[in-house]
Amino acid sequence: MVIKLKPWQEVIGGIIFIIIGVVSVIIGKDLMDENNEKSENFIEVTGYVVDYEYQDKYDYESPAAGVAVKTFDYNFATIKNITTSDITDSSITITVDATAGDNPISNYYFSIDGKKYIDNSTNNVYTFTNLEEETEYNINAYVTDTLNYNSANYNLNTATEAVTELALDISLGNIVINEGSTENTLYVSGGGLAEQIEIDNTLPIVITGTTEEYGIDIYGGTSNITSNITSNITLNNVNISGGSIDIGSYTTINLYIEGENTINLNYGVAISLIGTSTLKIDGLGSLSVTGGTGIGNSGVQGIGTIIINSGTISAVGNINAGIGGGDLALVEINGGNVTAISTGTGAGIGGGTNSSVTGEIRINGGTVYAQGGMLAAGIGGGGMYQTYCGIQSTAANIYISDSANVTAIAGGVYNDHDTPPENIGSGGFSC
Repeated sequence: MVIKLKPWQEVIGGIIFIIIGVVSVIIGKDLMDENNEKSENFIEVTGYVVDYEYQDKYDYESPAAGVAVKTFDYNFATIKNITTSDITDSSITITVDATAGDNPISNYYFSIDGKKYIDNSTNNVYTFTNLEEETEYNINAYVTDTLNYNSANYNLNTATEAVTELALDISLGNIVINEGSTENTLYVSGGGLAEQIEIDNTLPIVITGTTEEYGIDIYGGTSNITSNITSNITLNNVNISGGSIDIGSYTTINLYIEGENTINLNYGVAISLIGTSTLKIDGLGSLSVTGGTGIGNSGVQGIGTIIINSGTISAVGNINAGIGGGDLALVEINGGNVTAISTGTGAGIGGGTNSSVTGEIRINGGTVYAQGGMLAAGIGGGGMYQTYCGIQSTAANIYISDSANVTAIAGGVYNDHDTPPENIGSGGFSC
């Protein structure tokens, strides 16, 4: 509401503006000693007598004078509502629904937790960033019109979300996961992180990106803190060329695949894990790996447990096994579509070059195609040759369910007098 005085005087919403001099003003019984003091709670369409006097720089006062004034209606802009959207663990986006009064809206102002107001110009949408996760914030907003009159302040309490995943981009650097400082925690670095951070080991790590130089290193835990290095990792359209995934000792990795994922090496192991580690693969995506060994380890080195529950998996070993490669603990396939091929002298699934299967191969379900390399079984022992003349690799512990759809093809021989490998079972040997 506005009180009109002379052209050089106005009272607007209880604020008196007088252009010249310093003045004391009395409205009714209220005395204001400065020309910009407030008098609140004027009544609409009501007459008032304003008494005022001037004071010069020598403190001499003029005779008192008075003027009759009358308030009138003024429609200010109003904020009807504030809505939130795109709330994350570190940001909140708000949208202000405001209506103009007697004049158009000119500016939107926003504040969070009592901080300085942000002038967002004519934009009614604003995103607060760099917030703390799972924290409640008080958001305030007001608008001004073209005469610079403010609306009433509107406030809203809302909270950020909890962190649901750690997003990493392998194109931004080698990703390293290590044992944390306390039980059930992990240290994580690389992949776009500015520095190493510590997370709970139940927090999913989602990796995206394409690289020709980086890989993923998961360093082992210790035998007495095995649970410290359990991790849930999702590969979402990851393409690695020249790098690998290396899984250390006393480690359990739950690997989820989304989209199309590839790992390509000329030598080495595309996904390596040693005897005390476990790799579980799930998801609706695909994973295609190529290396000296596809998934497992090389030569006669012992490998851990490999469990495939779902997904489309292709593993090619151009020297050793497609899946396996050394003395196995366990390879278990419960579902999915699995292709395992050796183009070297390893089994499709099973032993690598010059190695037997000492653990178990269990195929409980899914569709499996396994093709061995030279002298190697499709599923079973690897090829034996040269100094191993006369020794045949074995694979006694192979279990295949009737509900699984399995095709196993043994590799060839070098000479007619070589002992050929079995499709499922022992590898061959050459002298």
